[in-house]
Amino acid sequence: LIIGYNCDDLNSLFPSLRKLGIKIEEYMFEITKGINCYKGFVFASGIILGLIGYKSSHQIDASIFDLAKIICHRLCDELKDGDDTYGKKCYLKYGITGARGEAENGFSNVQIILENYLSEISKRSDILGNSLSEKFFNLQQQCFSDFYYYQPKIIMLPLRINIFKYNLNIYCVN
Repeated sequence: LIIGYNCDDLNSLFPSLRKLGIKIEEYMFEITKGINCYKGFVFASGIILGLIGYKSSHQIDASIFDLAKIICHRLCDELKDGDDTYGKKCYLKYGITGARGEAENGFSNVQIILENYLSEISKRSDILGNSLSEKFFNLQQQCFSDFYYYQPKIIMLPLRINIFKYNLNIYCVN
């Protein structure tokens, strides 16, 4: 959020986010002893959080998803060249673009799921809150509490600490 918030030029946002994402990814590999547990999640959430920060400090009508299409334009071209990763192997063998393709397409699958999810939340009376954003925030808080409580803490805790040591805060506003 802070990187996006402090960014003056949308074109320079992705390289800045990638730099931080690589540090978080290196830490993930260190604590998981080389196992890729969250690489796609770190990549996608970094872009989305960076764009939320950018959008909150600039007067922009475009959605987070439209901005993702702009900063991730031609991101899948990296799959043709570059390092030999599992993502590249899947792309060359099956045409699957993975997290890069999702970002390049403005997180189109996330948009579909989110629209359906928010539509269902707006109908629920058991979730506290008058507005959709209040309901979403309250449900998110409950889900995070339940998820964190029931999950094994061996891998989740160090990654959570590393991400949040940058003092990132998310606020839902109506």
